[in-house]
Amino acid sequence: MSAPVDVLAVLRAARDSVPAEQLLDYCAAVAAVSRLIEAAALEAAREDAERYRWLRKGESDDVAVVRGLGSMDYGMSAVVYTYSEEIDGDDLDAAIDAAIAAQQGEGGAA
Repeated sequence: MSAPVDVLAVLRAARDSVPAEQLLDYCAAVAAVSRLIEAAALEAAREDAERYRWLRKGESDDVAVVRGLGSMDYGMSAVVYTYSEEIDGDDLDAAIDAAIAAQQGEGGAA
């Protein structure tokens, strides 16, 4: 991704060589693009929140939360299995918050 543009610096550099009307048009175009970018980011966040609320409520029988792997040792052979448990919204929130905190603690961005 390219570095952000310092719009004020561009306008200051151009103010003596570009007619005021063109500068105003440029400002309007920059503002319009900024609004489009902001609207797209807001829509993406809304969709993410909607997906999360759907998952948190458990509104689908096709979604299961697997909390871990288990195994049993029968001497010469072992049986590995997954097990799932009901997970409520508060547990899901706590798991997500812990994962984000751990990632941020490792220097990652959430």
